[in-house]
Amino acid sequence: AHLPFPLPLVLATLGGAALAGVVGLFSLRRMRRDYQGAILLIVSLIAAEIVTADVPMFNGSNGLTGVPKPLASLGLGLQAYQWSYAVWSLVIAFAVYAGVRWLSRSPWGAALRAMRDQEVAAGAIGLNITVLRMQVFVIGGAIGGLSGGLLVQYIGAWSPGAWGYAETFVIFTAMFVGGLGNYRGVALGILLVPIIFLEIPQFLPQIGYPGLIDSLEWILIGVLWMLSLYFRPQGLVPERKYVAVGSPLIPMGEGTRLASLAGGITGRAR
Repeated sequence: AHLPFPLPLVLATLGGAALAGVVGLFSLRRMRRDYQGAILLIVSLIAAEIVTADVPMFNGSNGLTGVPKPLASLGLGLQAYQWSYAVWSLVIAFAVYAGVRWLSRSPWGAALRAMRDQEVAAGAIGLNITVLRMQVFVIGGAIGGLSGGLLVQYIGAWSPGAWGYAETFVIFTAMFVGGLGNYRGVALGILLVPIIFLEIPQFLPQIGYPGLIDSLEWILIGVLWMLSLYFRPQGLVPERKYVAVGSPLIPMGEGTRLASLAGGITGRAR
C-alpha cells in the first residue's frame, strides 16, 4: 500500500489474477456449474475466516487503515481530489471496458461462446474447455483485483467484513437486471443497481425509524431481481446474436486438422 503510485494498483491486479489462478486449479474442473458455484462459495467463506483469524496477515477483522492517497501529491482540496479520483477511475473503467469488448469480439471470445452454449461440441472440435475456463477466471480475478485496489486507495481502509453476502447479492442482481453475456448489459446493471438504487436514497429525507430506508433498499433489490427473472430473464440489454463469418468448411489435407472455433471462425454481432 505504501509503494509509489501506480505500483499498488499493478500489484493488486497481479494479485487478483494469481489468486484466481490458484482457486481455479481445483474449482474449474469438469463438473456441473452448480457444483462449481458451491466450491467458490466455500472458498470465499474459508478465505474470509482465515483473513479474520490471522491478525499478522491483514490485521484481522480490523483490516487496514491509513492507506496512502495515490493522488495526494497533487495538493488538491477534498472536493477537487474526489473529482480527480473519479476521473482517474473512469479512465481505468473505460480502458477495461475496451479490453473486454475487444476480447469478446475476438476469436477467443467466439470460443468462449461456443464453450458456454455447446460445451461438448466445442470440446469435440479441439477446444480445451478447462484452459478456457481458467483464462476467463484469471482475467476476471485481475479485473477484480484492480477494482478492489481503486476502492481501497480511495477510502484509505479495508476490512474483511466490508464485503459479504449482501455486496455479492448486489453484483449478481446488477448482472441479471442489465443482461448476462454482454458487457453493455452488465455496465447498465451496475449503473442502475449499486449506484442509483443504493446511493441515491442516501440523499432522501429520513422517514420512519433509523435504518428503515436501508431495509427498504434491500427489499427493493430483491424484488427487482425476481421481477427481472420473471418478466425479462434476458435482461434490459439482451446478448447480441453472432453469426459465423469466413469459410464454413476447412480443407482437410495431410498434416492438417479441423480448425478449432477459436482459430478458424470469428464472430460478428447481428
